Amino acid sequence: MSYLLCGDVSGTNTRLFVCNMNSLVIENLMEYKTQEIEDFPKLVNDFMNQLSCSPTIALFAGAGPKTNDAIHLSNSPLVLDSYALEQKTPLRSVYLINDIEVIAYGLSYVGEENKKVLSPHQNLHPSLVLGVGTGFGGGVFDNNMYANKEVGHQEIPFEDEIITFGKKILDKDTLLWEDLISGKGIELLFYYTSGYEEEVENFSQNSGDFDVKKAYERFFYYLALAVEDFVVKYNCFQVYIAGGVISKSIDFLDEESFLEVMGYNVGVTLILDYDVSLYGLTHYMSK
Repeated sequence: MSYLLCGDVSGTNTRLFVCNMNSLVIENLMEYKTQEIEDFPKLVNDFMNQLSCSPTIALFAGAGPKTNDAIHLSNSPLVLDSYALEQKTPLRSVYLINDIEVIAYGLSYVGEENKKVLSPHQNLHPSLVLGVGTGFGGGVFDNNMYANKEVGHQEIPFEDEIITFGKKILDKDTLLWEDLISGKGIELLFYYTSGYEEEVENFSQNSGDFDVKKAYERFFYYLALAVEDFVVKYNCFQVYIAGGVISKSIDFLDEESFLEVMGYNVGVTLILDYDVSLYGLTHYMSK
């Protein structure tokens, strides 16, 4: 296997590239809007037609749970189906992996300049790995093995004014962690704070706005509470938090308040490198 076709498919963006398995160099990187993809095998064929190499093996990471040989994205109607890809493209073998698992395998290859250590801890395992983007996912990484815990789809185990507000706005009997800890969650928190709706993509234009700051403060507050819940539940000593939302909102983080709310002596590291998933994809098949 000289070349491996790789794909990182999130609820927002999809990135396809080729990995030279001799050098582990990423080549031909292309990015697409996930919501605009109607036929994933066709997209793969179109991408492969532009290549000078002919990979026959592929690895795709998808933002959703893997069931048998498919991943149904949690925040998109798109489905990654290994059988369909093997039937409709030149690919001979297609492997699927959860998007947070691939982040876990990419952590070792993130440069120190792209890590923000909030609190160190000498015990690195087991680790809780979280990803915050369009949705919220995570699991436990221990001894090079990953166990998906579907953290974003777990019910928030307490009630407060914001959670009551969220249930009313979303017309839900219970609120899940993903309802507050995600891009859509930040929009809900902004709505609670300001009284009007706005897409999170526009927040950067008003980063000095009081309501934007307050929404992000509350986002990190609930993220700290979620970390507290999960480290106790899964007995973890180290927490890694990655995802596009984290890297874009880091300026709003009050480190002292976050650690105080979290309340447990565990290591916490924020991963600010958007390409951590790509590192995981390139090294997963060579591990």
